[in-house]
Amino acid sequence: VLAMLAVPTFLLSLIGPSFSAGASALVVMSVGQLINCLLPLQDVMLGMTGHGRILRSISVAQLVVGVIAGIVLIPRLGSLGAGITTAVCMAMGAIATTLAARFLVPESV
Repeated sequence: VLAMLAVPTFLLSLIGPSFSAGASALVVMSVGQLINCLLPLQDVMLGMTGHGRILRSISVAQLVVGVIAGIVLIPRLGSLGAGITTAVCMAMGAIATTLAARFLVPESV
């Protein structure tokens, strides 16, 4: 993730010269993934402790936000809009499951 943040153009140019244009989208998605990596496995813990309903609600909220953000951002911003949509959904899931775990199973966090 740190490499994607530090040298996105170089990494994408390894795939092909025309992929370098997606560097800004890669940086945005990397931020979302970094948040996701810093708050790991809270969704699994919620599911294993009988809080599946909360986990399902978070997943539905992520879906709704993702669809709306995709409809609004992708036509206007292209690949950057797709990157923002992806990053927001990843970060939202990680943050929401961590907050839910903190309040529902405080001994786990």
